[in-house]
Amino acid sequence: MSPTSRKRSEADWDAWKSTVRRLFLREGLPVKSVLEHLHANDFDVTYVLFSLIFSTALLTPLV
Repeated sequence: MSPTSRKRSEADWDAWKSTVRRLFLREGLPVKSVLEHLHANDFDVTYVLFSLIFSTALLTPLV
């Protein structure tokens, strides 16, 4: 089984969310660099992208 297809624990998901916050929000890295970092560390970047898009969409108020 490949590392990206195995089921991640809650702690793993908390870790990637924390990594995204640190790299993107605090350190100001471009999205591409953040995704490359996640991919290099065996995170499913497609899942991460969709999670970020949908979580952002849910937090954005409809006008």
